[in-house]
Amino acid sequence: MTLQHTRDVALAEWWAGAAVHWSTLVELGPPGFEAYCRVSFPVGDVWRPESEVFDDLASLLRQHTTDAGRECLFALWDGWGDIDGTEAVGMLTALSDTGQWFTRMFGKPRPPQVPPAFGATIMGAPRVAIGERQFLLFRGPLDQAGSWGARPIAVDWPARQISIPNLTWPADHSWSVAADAGHNTMGIGGSRRLIERIVLHPRLDARHVTYPEAA
Repeated sequence: MTLQHTRDVALAEWWAGAAVHWSTLVELGPPGFEAYCRVSFPVGDVWRPESEVFDDLASLLRQHTTDAGRECLFALWDGWGDIDGTEAVGMLTALSDTGQWFTRMFGKPRPPQVPPAFGATIMGAPRVAIGERQFLLFRGPLDQAGSWGARPIAVDWPARQISIPNLTWPADHSWSVAADAGHNTMGIGGSRRLIERIVLHPRLDARHVTYPEAA
């Protein structure tokens, strides 16, 4: 099962249209929540995949989502190189598959051109615009976060991996998660109880933060 793309970018207006500097919106989320925190992605000797950290966070988010918010919205930054597709993407994907990269790179020809991650309908769809960022919008259950339904690079090549969601929120707007490209943190807004549980989670490197003043 994968997320479903939606052209209804108005669903993101409550976030994208907030009167806050765009960098705050994509790094920390929209204003108005009781509390906020940042979760850092571990680096160095304690490195964990971003998807694993997101899954730990999602396990708490599910417990603070009402029935009305079971469906979530997921925004994917369209600046990831893997979305447009290039020959370099095929090279990097092969090299990242450490168990079979030599066979894939030298045992068979590389694809002459890596196709875009999505078909023309999605690639040409309206974007959610927040400052210097443009996002494709998807919807579905929280446990499918990151399952974009992207097309494979080529037959017998590794599955195309893009990113964890860059913006995530439930239909009832009870919390938000922002994971901007190029930053090593996620910004989360929600109830005080949710934020406190995130900060105390033993597998999450989280800290309380104060939301900036509105512009």
